Amino acid sequence: FAPILQLLCALRFYATGSFQIVVGDSTAALSQPTISGIIRRVSLSLAKRINEYIKYPTNQHVLNESRVKFYKIAEFPKVTGVINCTHICIQKPHEHEYAYVDRSSNHSINVQAVCDNKGKFIDVVAKWPGSTHDARILREKTRVIIEQVFRRWKRRFHLLHGEIRMTPERTCTLVAACAVLHNLAIQLNDGDMDENPIENDENDNEDIVAENNFQFRDDFAFRLF
Repeated sequence: FAPILQLLCALRFYATGSFQIVVGDSTAALSQPTISGIIRRVSLSLAKRINEYIKYPTNQHVLNESRVKFYKIAEFPKVTGVINCTHICIQKPHEHEYAYVDRSSNHSINVQAVCDNKGKFIDVVAKWPGSTHDARILREKTRVIIEQVFRRWKRRFHLLHGEIRMTPERTCTLVAACAVLHNLAIQLNDGDMDENPIENDENDNEDIVAENNFQFRDDFAFRLF
């Protein structure tokens, strides 16, 4: 099949989260197994390019711009990115099922991401089972900006908002592919299709920081200012 056809099929799947047979019928009259193979190939191809499109900036001008923008938001100096986690629901896996049960009793992958002031991802880690406590993945909660990015990301690729009926390994590949496409969309100035946020998006990190971490934060702020 032509590369452009394969790409279009995968993009439709990412954007709608429809059943693969529906994607095949509506795109090119292709069977479900064919669509499954196409999605796998395209997702792997995109995921392999994650270090090309998702990376921490090294340009000093870009870093200084981020620091200025974040300081205007929170009056906290030297910030170049914000970090948080979000859960991507998956079907019940056959192996180590208990490890993927999150605190909402759903099976999920706990995805950590860092974004810059423009909403681009500069780091994405999609490998943690849903039961992994957020405090093990991150220690701070600078949340508003990154949560807005998660909402826009899931709105653009609605596949990420529902249950992905694939293995954890394939789900992680899909997440990486959608993260790469998110950054490409920003790079190409492709605005959001819909300005209305997804309803009932999870608040992933309520009350995850222990007392000693609050103390560390307060001590750090005292020394800094």
